[in-house]
Amino acid sequence: MLVHGWSLIHRYEHFGSWWPVAEGVKAALGRDEVRVVADKGYFSGREILACHQDGITTTLPRPETSGNRKKDMYLKADFTYEADADVYR
Repeated sequence: MLVHGWSLIHRYEHFGSWWPVAEGVKAALGRDEVRVVADKGYFSGREILACHQDGITTTLPRPETSGNRKKDMYLKADFTYEADADVYR
């Protein structure tokens, strides 16, 4: 089942705005657990924790907070760890 919940927010950042919407969807469905998906503009550790504690599973990408990409430098996300060889590639 796909349920879309939304709320009009009059502020620049999205932080602090999606947990109440997710909580409202959970209440409207009358379920103990729900899953939510959001884009990286909504990433907030506090909101992810609040959702986890409220039985809401979150799926959203972590935003790139480093300016290194613009400097044409490598980021951690550019590498993958290979446990068998104990190396990053």
